[in-house]
Amino acid sequence: SGDTLTIDAGIDILFMGQYEFLIYGVLYAMGTESDSIRFSSGQPSKNIGDWRRLRFSNNGADGSYLNYTVVEYGGSEQSNPDYGNIMMSNAAEIVINHSRIHSSYNCGIYEKDTGTKLTLTNSNIHDNNYNGIYGSNYATGNISGNDIHNNMVGIWTRHNCSFDISDNDIHNNN
Repeated sequence: SGDTLTIDAGIDILFMGQYEFLIYGVLYAMGTESDSIRFSSGQPSKNIGDWRRLRFSNNGADGSYLNYTVVEYGGSEQSNPDYGNIMMSNAAEIVINHSRIHSSYNCGIYEKDTGTKLTLTNSNIHDNNYNGIYGSNYATGNISGNDIHNNMVGIWTRHNCSFDISDNDIHNNN
């Protein structure tokens, strides 16, 4: 808690099994349009659920940033809506911009708990087995300008969540 990790453009972080990246401080993953950052499976033949997730917890108002970042082939190997390529809890705040979150065994992004806030803009959330975005237990968010498609459900919220959702293209979800 209180520490910051910056990942520069062009870096690939590959997971070789059921591991998760726990972020209890601040993560700046600052890719560029021509040189993104990738969190992915390190397996020669990539499959959904090859690794667990990025898990953000209690980074508070300092927040984390994922810009021009790809998060793919995670979500764990077990069927559980509490898993996703990205999980946010315990007052985590994240800004995700110009990113692709796809091919999760479960949700693309799972957000829960009071004080947890997702700002998602200009991103592509697709081909996740369950929800593209799943919010529960008083989570909040601003979701705008995204393409959310080919998930079981595009966006699902429950248990007193508050999301501002505008100008998204949400299509081809079951």
